[in-house]
Amino acid sequence: SGGVCSMCVIGDISELTGQLDEYGSVSRTCQGCDIGRYATSSDGAVYFCNDCETGRYMNVTGVSACLYCASGTFADETASTTCRACAPGSSTATLGTVICNNCSVGTYQNVSGQTSCVSCNAGFFVPSIGQTACQPCEPGFANDQEEANRCQSCSPGMYSSLHNQTSCSGCDFDTYYTGMGATACTACGGDLETALTFSTMEEECRCPGGA
Repeated sequence: SGGVCSMCVIGDISELTGQLDEYGSVSRTCQGCDIGRYATSSDGAVYFCNDCETGRYMNVTGVSACLYCASGTFADETASTTCRACAPGSSTATLGTVICNNCSVGTYQNVSGQTSCVSCNAGFFVPSIGQTACQPCEPGFANDQEEANRCQSCSPGMYSSLHNQTSCSGCDFDTYYTGMGATACTACGGDLETALTFSTMEEECRCPGGA
């Protein structure tokens, strides 16, 4: 009479042991698939182990499916036993991803394993993708928008003497500036004065009384 056969449980595969059983047949034993792998079955019979696909992982043996990488992590290789955190300058909100997305211009991320990037505040900017910090507007420049990729030069008749400014200031009375990007306005000199602020030309400097 023959021996009694039993099915391996889902997550295990049938392996030859190399030993003869009591009936003279090579015996088999059920073995769990290694970490980073899972078992597949057909018609209830388990045949072989498969590597976890990219974007998935498994850190225990004897399973029938791999797990999706969580948001903020990724797996770009098959048979992964763990997922890696997105590097600073990138993020992902998607489950089971194989790559993290670089932060877009105007945004940044300085922490690993994040699901989104952070918008730069007004007065700051990021000109390229994948950055870990925002840059402040230089003197002579300003920006009043979030997620900016550049700062605007101060217009003629205006200036900015400090970093990370959201707006430029107008030249005061008795000063002027002709070009763009001023960090200070030019004094008229002597007894000359201007009738208005925001002056853009030296010709606006006149003697008191308009003479």
